[in-house]
Amino acid sequence: MKALNLPMCYRALCFLSFVLAFGVPSPFSLAAQGSDRPLGNQAADPPDLLPVYIENFLRAADKAEVLRVAARDKGAADFIGQFYDFVLEYSIDNADTLRDDPDFIRLTVLAVQGMGNTEYLMGVNTLWTVFGSFRNTDIRVETVKSLVSLGKKSPLHAAWITQNLNSFVETRHELHSSNTPVDYRVLAACIEALAETGDGLSFQILFGVLMTEYPDPIGPITEEALEALPDDNGYLLEVIRRKGDGEKLAAFRIGINNRVLSAYNKGEIAEAALEAYLESENAEIASMGYEAVNVIGKIKWERAAPLAIRHYHQVKDGYTKNSVPKARYLEAIACLGALKNDKTGAVLGIQLGYLNLEMEQNRKYDEEITLETVKALGRLGDWNTYDTLLYTGSLPYPQTIKHEALEALKGIKW
Repeated sequence: MKALNLPMCYRALCFLSFVLAFGVPSPFSLAAQGSDRPLGNQAADPPDLLPVYIENFLRAADKAEVLRVAARDKGAADFIGQFYDFVLEYSIDNADTLRDDPDFIRLTVLAVQGMGNTEYLMGVNTLWTVFGSFRNTDIRVETVKSLVSLGKKSPLHAAWITQNLNSFVETRHELHSSNTPVDYRVLAACIEALAETGDGLSFQILFGVLMTEYPDPIGPITEEALEALPDDNGYLLEVIRRKGDGEKLAAFRIGINNRVLSAYNKGEIAEAALEAYLESENAEIASMGYEAVNVIGKIKWERAAPLAIRHYHQVKDGYTKNSVPKARYLEAIACLGALKNDKTGAVLGIQLGYLNLEMEQNRKYDEEITLETVKALGRLGDWNTYDTLLYTGSLPYPQTIKHEALEALKGIKW
């Protein structure tokens, strides 16, 4: 490693003299609201070993070994965060001179990783300064990881870290959008960090990244991050209702695959997606409409019953004209059977009546469609369909349909 510059040596020796004479001052705290530095935790005055480690560090040729010794020393546990903080300040002071020195880079990475394993929340400020002082990818990636690690120990610090990472990602996104190269490994690390901090304020920024072409693995990482974040402000609903088809489809899929959204939130998203599809009837988002129907049926989102009925009639018409596959028709029937509503029961009852008439007059039937209709009516348990189901059992259908009609009759609620 290159030698220290003289000003740094002088500052280090002054600091050491102060430590030996008076001890290390307790960490500061900020009370001013809106400060760009988060509040830190207060620590007791460190034991005498801290000045010893600092002196050893300054004198050592292999400074990284001093860090490794401190990490193994149980007696250093009470002040290890402050020691890492000193080492990182050392790195910051020498960044301009030694930023390309491999030993210096490894030392800085080691100190950054060590800080992330401590409880020393004051280190958040220092880590962020390291992040801004270096352009080395390894240092920045490890710094982000350590920031997240410390942020998990304090909601206040987590919020501050999220705010700064949001700003960084937004700035890099703007640079990328203007064809200015950025460090994609660092960007990926920041996106993964935002997924871990779990703040819904990152949602809109990350969605913008997702909708822009990036080299791998930015796209998959961003999608996974969005699926881990709460949509506190209903951003996905706004996208589905107001944005273009590509954005609608992306927002819908993020919503239904999201791991923290409630069934209620997903019901709203699926309802909005189905409505958007029915209003546009655009083939580009047909898959969104069909997937929305399945979600609505799965979570029994009864508020969407009018839309589900409308979709059913549209799909039935398309199936009759051979423009919609049978599988979509069966899904539409199943969805109505999951929504307990007088109108859904009436629609399916009329459907079964028509199927029975076709069987009676022409001895023609489609077993899959008839069976799915009977099953759907069985799930609804609508007493208004009793006579239709009873008549189904008297017609020369296969035993599978007759058995299902009998089971549906048993489930009717009077």
